[in-house]
Amino acid sequence: MSGSVAVGRTSRLTLVGLAAALLIVVTSVVPTSGSGATVRIAYTVGLETLDPARAPDVFTQAVAGMLFDQLYIPDYLARPVQVRPLAASGMPSVSPDGREITIAIRPGIRFASHPAFGGRPREMTAEDFVYSMKRFMDPVLRSPIVSLIAGKIEGLDDLGSRASAGKARFDYDEKVSGLMAVGRYTVRIRLMQPDPTFVYLLANPDLSIVPREAVEADGDEFARRPTGSGPYVVREFKPGARLVLERNPDYRAMRWEDVATAGPNDPEWATALRGRRFPLPDRVELLNIPEATTRLLALERGEIDVAPAPAAAIENNKLAPRLAKAGFKLVRAAAPILNWFSFNMRDPQIGGAAPANIALRRAIALAVDDDEYIRVLEDGAATKAEFWIPPGISGYDPRYRNPVRYDPATANALLDRFSYRKGRDGYRRRPDGSELALTFTVGTSSRQRQWSEFMKRSFERIGVRVKFDPVAGSEQVARVETCRFQIQNTGGWIFDWPDGSNLMLAFYGRANGSVGMACMQDQEFDTVYERLLITPLGPERVPLYRHLVERLNVLTPVRLLPVPDEIYLTAPTIRGLLVHPAPGPNYAPFPYLDIAAKAR
Repeated sequence: MSGSVAVGRTSRLTLVGLAAALLIVVTSVVPTSGSGATVRIAYTVGLETLDPARAPDVFTQAVAGMLFDQLYIPDYLARPVQVRPLAASGMPSVSPDGREITIAIRPGIRFASHPAFGGRPREMTAEDFVYSMKRFMDPVLRSPIVSLIAGKIEGLDDLGSRASAGKARFDYDEKVSGLMAVGRYTVRIRLMQPDPTFVYLLANPDLSIVPREAVEADGDEFARRPTGSGPYVVREFKPGARLVLERNPDYRAMRWEDVATAGPNDPEWATALRGRRFPLPDRVELLNIPEATTRLLALERGEIDVAPAPAAAIENNKLAPRLAKAGFKLVRAAAPILNWFSFNMRDPQIGGAAPANIALRRAIALAVDDDEYIRVLEDGAATKAEFWIPPGISGYDPRYRNPVRYDPATANALLDRFSYRKGRDGYRRRPDGSELALTFTVGTSSRQRQWSEFMKRSFERIGVRVKFDPVAGSEQVARVETCRFQIQNTGGWIFDWPDGSNLMLAFYGRANGSVGMACMQDQEFDTVYERLLITPLGPERVPLYRHLVERLNVLTPVRLLPVPDEIYLTAPTIRGLLVHPAPGPNYAPFPYLDIAAKAR
């Protein structure tokens, strides 16, 4: 397609394995002053910030991204997935050595009115992008996704290091050789090394373009009521409970086809949306409704119109007859995510590469019954993870079969071999004879309690004593960032772009303290990962993916769990919801949703 670049194969959507439940689109028809409608969206985790550089999870990133522009955006309909220009006026120009990238920004894009702009809108320029990229390196900001940027752009890391080492103020005015505005509307980026996937990063909502004057004038308030150039502005925000967005009156003229490319396999509703103003809804209300039964009741009462389908909505793997009779429908697809729990690879009892510790991690992994997990925790709607890269993501190998699978006999034999002998109480002790007692950090929801009960049975099969430590989501994130856990369940990995290198970042040594989830530091893995980063897209990357996967299977830093299907329950009034193969901003697809003009 003109003005786009293919980035992956077909398939599905997203989420951190916390039950793909970060996002729950829920809508209801409420007339507004415009031609659109109000869309009500229920979500199940605390939405605490709207600053994309501070966003700790993909749902927050996606929602915050709708308040701003990014240079590029994943096409909503095109398959294979394509990246297309958003704030950029075209695709990037790349030098022959693959290191220098030049991007032209579309003139006329305006940030919403702000006192720092004299109470008027202000045009976006190349300097805004440069400033936004520098923010990730500001040690005061403590961006949770700094590892996505670190080590990539010439001179940018040094700018952050000087501020960290000298305790000095981060100098946003200092020139960076690899990140420059070379004109009012032109950005030039010089990479440390060739990176064929860098364009995917530029389409990530984390890299939203923010205005310096507003950020500096508002301070911490910018995270609660930011000023951007995106399709929506904030009207109300109660962190953790409620967010109300309204159409940005200063947003440029955009149409459905500017974000979604027509194709022969499009759903029927796509044709009817061509020519429509984008975004489609005038108003968006996001409500924190964590319990599935509450959401289902609200949906049946007509208070919301789309929700992830809970167990009570499905009978014999189909929509319950009462809901089908009422006209509700299921939107369902396999999820391009990974679901797992993590071991702390720095923990002296369970981490590291010592054979006995690897044996302990492997035995725990072998004690988990995938079939029981699917039946008990996913209501039969999940698939075993056979490979570390899911279908629809570049690097996926459909022939590979995961060697780490349910086998309690082998698990017990492995522990016996490495001298984890059982005491009189039936629980195993360490090879040196000391007590073996592990702590599993989990969430506080009712589902997490059920999950913990299931996992306890897994540990009992191999005689390993474990206690579960339920903490709030924010505390879980803090413990992962500082490696203060033994085993933890933060869910897994949602792919920010449709290439397997994105996942491998989670196990890269330099990602610890940011997106690294197992605190892993392995020289062999890091060396191969760094080779992957500079290898051109195509078949040359396949053996590198295989090497990385086999190394992960040896070390077992996480236990892959069955991947739940993405299943949404929609009312007859809703169209435009689909499960997207490349999440990014599409993890919050409310701008694409159309609601029938006639309310029920």
